[in-house]
Amino acid sequence: EVQMSLNIEKMYGLVLKACNREIKDETGAISVSLGLEVLEKCFKKDADGKSLLDIDAPIPGQKSWTPLAMTVFLGKIEETKKLLDLGANPAIEIENKINPLHLAAANGALRLCHYFLKSGVNVDSLSSTKTTPMMRTCEGGHLDIAKLLLRNNADIELKDVNDKTCVDYAVENSYQELATFLQYTSLKKAIDKEGVVNPSKGKKVSKV
Repeated sequence: EVQMSLNIEKMYGLVLKACNREIKDETGAISVSLGLEVLEKCFKKDADGKSLLDIDAPIPGQKSWTPLAMTVFLGKIEETKKLLDLGANPAIEIENKINPLHLAAANGALRLCHYFLKSGVNVDSLSSTKTTPMMRTCEGGHLDIAKLLLRNNADIELKDVNDKTCVDYAVENSYQELATFLQYTSLKKAIDKEGVVNPSKGKKVSKV
């Protein structure tokens, strides 16, 4: 039992290195392919549906951080895709109810955001402070991801526990172009929904 515990500890150590892209080959060079092999050996399920390690369990010593959360936070695309292919939960939550889409949106990882949205992660996922992926991407000024989230029907009117919207996040962090884009989008949606105002008569004209 002690030996098994040591083996598990060693395997998690290798997993952490693979997530950080620190696995080296015989020449001492960093090897992505060897890191992917480590992940596969540790998390691939056998015919009975069992794997050496639980892919959705937190990595020991890393608080609530799972292998998937770690690779997303570090922006490791190949490793993230491998974990998803091996069955990692794309909507897994870590501390403060943050999920991988929050992390990818915050870090400007467009391709990873595509992966998680395609996997069905809620575009308006709420953290414990009611922040959404859109708010996190506005905090970092990532216009391309904001557009992607909007194409997936993100709600830009939502407010966090401090009563701030995604526009507030963009303005606070001096991303005026992004803030203006979101304000325009919000106005356009309001017009599309409510009709347009005739400035000469001050009356609302319903859209045909």
